[in-house]
Amino acid sequence: MDSQIPSEVQAKSVGEIVFNWNHELQKRTSAFVLRTDIFAEWDNCILNNRNHLLNLQANLGKASTSQERMERQLQILLANQIEISDALTFLESEVDHLESAQQKNKVVHPSLFPSQSLIYSLADKISVHLCNLGETFLAIYPLPRDRKENDAPGSDVKGTIIPLTHEILINHLQALNLVEKRLGRNVIG
Repeated sequence: MDSQIPSEVQAKSVGEIVFNWNHELQKRTSAFVLRTDIFAEWDNCILNNRNHLLNLQANLGKASTSQERMERQLQILLANQIEISDALTFLESEVDHLESAQQKNKVVHPSLFPSQSLIYSLADKISVHLCNLGETFLAIYPLPRDRKENDAPGSDVKGTIIPLTHEILINHLQALNLVEKRLGRNVIG
């Protein structure tokens, strides 16, 4: 058997060879440790992003459920609004009818009293509906001053729902007040 010594080992002492190998092993070990640290940092970043995505998914599910609930309740509000609007239109037409009848007769006719009591009972029912509508609205969406105290900072909420619904409720209340004033004028006059 012909055993030749590798060229890198020729003319070197055993101590030099071991020292060189040890030095090369240390360089490779430090490079390996550096790469494992990079992979560990990358793995941590991936795990953090995964946790953020899971939290985002959970929050998205909550928001979706909350939005569906709010949409159902807004449908109820819209149905109540239509009912109140129809009742207010009827009340206004009855008041106009009473005004025209009183202008023709110049005297309050006893036959008009049932119409007036009907208008008052309808006004009471509308008032109850408006109160219920307001309570439903508050259950769906708290007033801005209440919301500021309860919401977490930075939470984004649809700001268009409150002004629109608030404006509708105020318009209904103003129409109801107008009907009551007209009716009061007719009864007195």
